[in-house]
Amino acid sequence: MADRTLKNMQEKEKKFGAEGRIEDLELELQKAGFFIKKAELLESEPLQCEHCMKEGRFDFYNRGWFIEGDFYCGEHKQSALEMLKKVKEGAEQSQEERKKMEEERKKMLGEKQ
Repeated sequence: MADRTLKNMQEKEKKFGAEGRIEDLELELQKAGFFIKKAELLESEPLQCEHCMKEGRFDFYNRGWFIEGDFYCGEHKQSALEMLKKVKEGAEQSQEERKKMEEERKKMLGEKQ
């Protein structure tokens, strides 16, 4: 099954390039509970991209993405999604480590009795 998924992703990448990978990542993160929504803003109410502002650019955009409450332009959508993926992976790793520690404690308590 994993081979088939990898093959499908590779075919999608050939067909759609980086955009296909970004869409897959976006869907994966949405399924995990992250808020990601495309934004079409009124011309009278544009927003600034969080990432652009960190780079010292203060452009306003009418189109972009709301990702976990912050606004990102199309240029910085991928980097914001990749950051969320790292957060998700870190949380999963922490859960696994906590589970292992709990199992080790149960084994130790079982041996003492």
